[in-house]
Amino acid sequence: MASIQDVVVAVASYGSDRPGSAQVVDVLGTGFFVDESGLLLTSRSVVATPLAPGARLGLVVRMAQSPSQASLIPLTTFETADAPLDLAIARVPVELRPAFALARVEAAPLLWERIASYGCVAVEQPRSDRPLVPVHHALTGNVLREVIGHADQAPALLELSFRVPSRLRGAPLFAYERSRSRLYGVCIGNRSLAVDGYPGASETALDTCGVAVDLRALGSWRPRLLGGRSLREVFPES
Repeated sequence: MASIQDVVVAVASYGSDRPGSAQVVDVLGTGFFVDESGLLLTSRSVVATPLAPGARLGLVVRMAQSPSQASLIPLTTFETADAPLDLAIARVPVELRPAFALARVEAAPLLWERIASYGCVAVEQPRSDRPLVPVHHALTGNVLREVIGHADQAPALLELSFRVPSRLRGAPLFAYERSRSRLYGVCIGNRSLAVDGYPGASETALDTCGVAVDLRALGSWRPRLLGGRSLREVFPES
């Protein structure tokens, strides 16, 4: 059984090119692996964040041989979806068992189902000679409603009963199951987020609700990293 803590990682900026001496500058958001080949999903706004001069983009990944520690892996190959779809996909040389299965299109409505998100909020490095230690945080709640995008331009957004901190942008939205949790979406921010293409998505400035991209019927995005296939054609269904 795959552990969610093994496949949910921090997307970070780091400095220094010297092996073994890289220092995390900031945690930009969260990403999560979806198959054994090192394929990762996150938010476009996470990987598109401007970096400090000299900084690079990387992932803080837990090592199987030392579960309490992690290593920093450069993130150089990724592809972002066109606006308004706030998604990005990447591939890195990591082999992990997936912890999520994409929920079926015909899944029951989410309004009464308990859902969760799980992301990396910090990275600790007690001493420069010690490995990185990722710090995770879980959120639970319900879907309040769907915010529908313009036809043929964007999938639905899922409005959540909990806030999405900036470092949980790109984190998975799922219903927990013991073998593989059912994956419903990717968290992208809070309710006041201005999202072009979603009428009413920014009608209030309140940040009491989070927002996630609904992955269940996402068939129009066909990344080159997937050979022109859609997410649903590639990832296992629950």
